[in-house]
Parts: sequence; structure tokens; C-alpha cells
Amino acid sequence: MLEGGKINTRQAAYLLIFTIMPTAILFVPAITTKAAGQDGWLSVVVATVFGLLAGGLILALSLRFPGKNLYEFVQVLLGKILGKVIILGYIWYFFHAGAAIIREYGEFLTTAIMPETPLMAFNAIIVLVAVYAVRSGLEVLARIADFIFPLVAGAIGLVVILPLKEIDFSRFLPILENGIKPVIKGAIVPSSWYGEVVIMAVFLAYLNQPEEGKKVVVWGTLVNGLSLLVVVIGAMLVFGAVEAAKLMFPMFSMARMISIGEFLEGVESLVMAIWVAGVFLKIAIYYYVGVLGIGYLFGLKDYRPAVIPYGVAMVMLSVVSYESIMDLVEFLDKIWPPYALSIFQIGLPVILLVVSYLKAGKEEKIS
Repeated sequence: MLEGGKINTRQAAYLLIFTIMPTAILFVPAITTKAAGQDGWLSVVVATVFGLLAGGLILALSLRFPGKNLYEFVQVLLGKILGKVIILGYIWYFFHAGAAIIREYGEFLTTAIMPETPLMAFNAIIVLVAVYAVRSGLEVLARIADFIFPLVAGAIGLVVILPLKEIDFSRFLPILENGIKPVIKGAIVPSSWYGEVVIMAVFLAYLNQPEEGKKVVVWGTLVNGLSLLVVVIGAMLVFGAVEAAKLMFPMFSMARMISIGEFLEGVESLVMAIWVAGVFLKIAIYYYVGVLGIGYLFGLKDYRPAVIPYGVAMVMLSVVSYESIMDLVEFLDKIWPPYALSIFQIGLPVILLVVSYLKAGKEEKIS
């Protein structure tokens, strides 16, 4: 095993939360309200149920191979050659997703905060910082998650609760005015974020209490669902569904509105700093599982020599993949869900699970 570290149940749940939440709370409110209007919150509920089912699939698959991560059990299940083909596919998925997350981070900063700074500078700096965390291994990533989680949870609470005077509960109604179809349509994009639970096929192997895997998946998914729900509802109550759908970053717009008397101003800077810490961890998580896969693909004894070349390539892809932030949002809205869900998040895990049962049945007959 290329990673010898162990993590506890809480840390594993935090890693799942940071795999999904930091960029979901930034982009999903506008995307869901655009598709489902004031029923965008129902789309989040539907997507959360989907996330629990996807998590159940990954858990069922991992439990078939206790103590082995995704890269190890695909080789046990399919043999070395086909197993390495699947490993290569997942390296590409984590690499591609990592590059998209870096671009989301860079686009947010250049669009909302520092438009004069080159995108490449933001993208390269955050990956440079992530190099240290990735080289330090899984236990360091888990300790970072331990430290950041209360800050991120507090920041979300501040953003949703403090713009009280702007909240209008009538914006919540009517419910299901246009039926269930817009709700389902609005749930597709957040479902592809919840599908990122596939990353737990790597992390569950390192639980110091393997029997706690179900708690990790359920609590991690529910906390993500609650976070996304309060942000979507907050954006809708503050701006209304029509206005929220037009905003690129509704959560940041809410943070800018916070003002209590003359002593609490500029909260958006604090919220942004905490969000950057969260998205840094998300990038480091995808970075780590990608280079770990490189180690298994080439049979290395240590994944660390791959860290810097992989990081440079990820930054380059993040810059050249999209022409603008509108191009990125179009990709997240129209292309990413069918691509990620049908192949890497649901398609391949279902096939692997079915093959594992068929193989076990065949071995039982022979014995």
C-alpha cells in the first residue's frame, strides 16, 4: 500500500464534505434556481437523496474488498491489465475534475475580487501550496480538514443568518407551481457534485475503524445536503429566485450585504478567506488521489516523485480548458453531469460491483 496513514470516522466524513461542498455552495445556488425557480431547494433535497444512494453504491463496493482502495481492488477484480486501464480512467477523472476545481477557484477570485490579476497566478499559487499537503500524505489532509471544518460551517452560518433584514419569506412561494419536472431538472447538476462520493472508494480503505464506513458516507452526505440547502434557501429568500439565477456567486453577494451597525462591516473578506481554505483542501484531495493513482499505475514504491509534474499539468489544463467563466459554467451545467455520472461516478462502480458478485458466485460453485 503506497499510503500507510490511518484516519478516523470524523476525519473521513470531513474529507467527504470538503470533496463536495466548497465549490458546490458557490455555483449550485444559481444553477438550481435557474432550472427550478423558487423550488431550487427541492432540487437540492432530490440530489441529496441521490447522493445517499451513490454513497451506498460506493460503500457496497468498498466493503467487498476490506482494507483495499479503489486502485488495489480493481486489479484484484479485473486482473492487472484491465485493472490498470480502469486505474488510468480514474486518474484522468480526478485529474480533469481537479483542473476544473482549480479553474473555478481562479475564476471566482478574478471575477469577484481581483480582476487585474492573471488567472494563471491564482491557479499556480494554490497548487504550489497544495504540493506540501499532498506530499505530506493522507493524515495531514485529514488534520487540515479537522481544523477548517468549524470555520467553514461558521462562515456559512454567518452568510445565511446575518442578512436578516433582506429576507422575504414570500419568495419561498408558491411551491411546485410548475410541477415536478423543473425540480428534477434542477437536481441533475448538484447530483453530479454528490457523485464525487466515488472518491471514498479510495479513502474508506484507510479508516481506523472500517466498520464505521456507513456513518462516514451518511453523515458526510447529509452535512453536504444541509449546507447546500441553507445556502440555496438563503439566496432565494434574500434575492428571489429570478435574481439569484442571474447572479454568478449568490453566496458571495449575500456576504457583501452583511452589515450590523457600524461595527460589523467587510465580512465578505473573512468569508472569502475561509472559503479559499476550503477550496484549497478540495484541490489537495483531488490532487492526492490522482498522484496516488499514478503510483499504483506504474508500480511505484512512492507516489511523491509524481507530485510536481502532475501539479504543473493540472494547472496548465485548468487554464487552457475554458475560454471564460461562462464557458466554465456551461461545462458544469451541460457537459459535466452526463460525463461524470454515466462513466466514473455511477457507471463503472455499478459494473465493478456486478462483476464482484458474479466472480464470487463463480468461485463458490467451483469450491
